[in-house]
Order: sequence, then structure tokens, then C-alpha cells
Amino acid sequence: FFIPYISLAVVVYGIAVPSGLFVPSLLSGAAFGRLVGNMALRIYPNLAFSNTYSLIGAAAVLGGMARMTISLTVILLECTGNEQYVLPLMLTLMTARLVGQLFNHDLYHIHIHFKPGVMFLESELKSIPRHHDLVARQII
Repeated sequence: FFIPYISLAVVVYGIAVPSGLFVPSLLSGAAFGRLVGNMALRIYPNLAFSNTYSLIGAAAVLGGMARMTISLTVILLECTGNEQYVLPLMLTLMTARLVGQLFNHDLYHIHIHFKPGVMFLESELKSIPRHHDLVARQII
């Protein structure tokens, strides 16, 4: 289920059809987590259920794509209704964010820079030395 779905999600996203990325990322991460969980249960039968791996996989893929940490933790905790997953979800999302930052920016920032004519406010503003002596009274 994982390989055909992630392949179709990549193709659909690449042809610029308005399909979104949130649900495909969530579903492909859950499918991959379930695959890893099922393989781990065959090797070590005393591990957690594959449902737990599915939740963590969904969080990892979606967190690596969108780089949302706290909001995604809250969304996934509300979906499960079980607070025991707070620590694994937070660790997974922070790891996905840090590993993703090593390679590139998040997907939404990359696409903003691809759009011609769309201005994006950077995190650090460039200083203009000739305007350092201005105060608000002089501008207004």
C-alpha cells in the first residue's frame, strides 16, 4: 500500500493538480510506519502494536514535510484521544524537523520562492544604514 500510494502522490503533486499534501503525507507516513511495525512484530513479538508505529510514521513524514511541531502534536493527539503518545510524538516531530532542516527548507517556503512576484518576508530584515537616524515623528 505504501509504495503505490507514495508514487501516485508524487505524480499528482508534480502535475500541479490541486490535491493537497497534508492527507497524502499523513497517509503515506502511516502506511510506512505500519509496514515497519508489522516487520518489527515478526522479528520481536513483544514490541508495541503496529498501530503505534503507524501513528509515529505519520507524524514523522508530515512533520518532515511541513515542519510543524506543536500544532501537529496537538492534531495527532486529538485524533488518538490518548495522552500517552505525547512524548513519542514530540520526539519524533523534533527529530523530523531537525533532520529536515539539515537538507532543505520546508516545502511551503520552497514553493513561495518559486512563485514569481510573490513577496515573502524573511526572518531577518536587512538593515538600511542611511535610515538609522530616522524616528517615527519624522516619517509621520
